[in-house]
Amino acid sequence: MRKRLIAVLTAALLMIPAFSAAQRQGGGEGQQNLKSSTMKAGMGMMQGNMGLMAEITDKMQQMMSTDLMSPEQQSQILNMMKQMSQMMREMAVPHGEEVKKRHNHELQKMRNELDSL
Repeated sequence: MRKRLIAVLTAALLMIPAFSAAQRQGGGEGQQNLKSSTMKAGMGMMQGNMGLMAEITDKMQQMMSTDLMSPEQQSQILNMMKQMSQMMREMAVPHGEEVKKRHNHELQKMRNELDSL
């Protein structure tokens, strides 16, 4: 189970830069013409969310590298990884500010939960 957790975290870490690059490049010529200050601000939130994901993933990896995790803690981390995976799928397609704000709230909550484990 631990090897699977490490593999999933590694995959997540490898996918984050790809999502970031895709967001910076935009979705095609039409989207590049639509760049406004609002979209750039949204991009900053997306990048902030991805930074939080990387921070959370690093913390998960550190926790899993010890043999001190209870089965309940392992289960909590697995659930967080599932949530982050869903967020990454949502980030891969264009979405509005509401989704970015929801992601930010969920990521902050995850970081707080990890701090309490």
